[in-house]
Amino acid sequence: MKNNILTGSLYTAGIHLPQITFAEIQNDKVSPDRPNIIFILADDMGYGDLSCYGNQYVKTPNIDQLAETGTRFNQCYAGSGISSPSRCALLTGKNTGNTRIRDNMCTAGGIAGIKINPNGDSTIVRRANLLPQDTTIATVLSAAGYRTCLVNKWHLDGYDKGASPNHRGFDEFYGWTISTVHSNSPYYYPYYRFHGDSLIHIPENANGKHGIHNNDLSTNDAIAFIKRNKDNPFFLYLAFDAPHEPYN
Repeated sequence: MKNNILTGSLYTAGIHLPQITFAEIQNDKVSPDRPNIIFILADDMGYGDLSCYGNQYVKTPNIDQLAETGTRFNQCYAGSGISSPSRCALLTGKNTGNTRIRDNMCTAGGIAGIKINPNGDSTIVRRANLLPQDTTIATVLSAAGYRTCLVNKWHLDGYDKGASPNHRGFDEFYGWTISTVHSNSPYYYPYYRFHGDSLIHIPENANGKHGIHNNDLSTNDAIAFIKRNKDNPFFLYLAFDAPHEPYN
């Protein structure tokens, strides 16, 4: 039997989730068939980057294997072409025109924070955030008995460190609320990351060491979560920030 595996990226698979009512959740609870869900988001990867879609320069054998045994799309669109609005549409199931987040930055409202520029100077910037009444797919699945987890990049609650994924339906969170630089760390070999609401050290990268790449760290977190929950229905949102620039 062919598995129904869906593969995609930030640009090509930001699939709008249907508006699920809590009455439907009640019905799902009595169903014996609750499949595990793993959604892998490869930030800034377009469909043309994959060899299964005809790329002759970059080989992607693992993704090609998923495509071979699953489902490939030729008509699929994200909620937006940039990070935060696309993630907002993906997780809330709303059209971008009906969401709170329309851009990565905002000129008014939102949450103010400090951006450290490459030259060391700082700039006050503002970011939009989810509204308290916004419901995410993680909230819906958690209510249906799923164990939920986000690994790597959140990018939906601006600079408010108190508004982490753990307050948006995710039971577990390992990563960064905006990006690794939010925790004053290098992009690919960060010194710190969040476990839930707590910012912890990454000893492998202490003192400028390049001990573990952030995406390898995230892969390890994802595998550990799957193993811990192998006997329970789970939803894993694995939001890699590669192949987003800066490249290495």
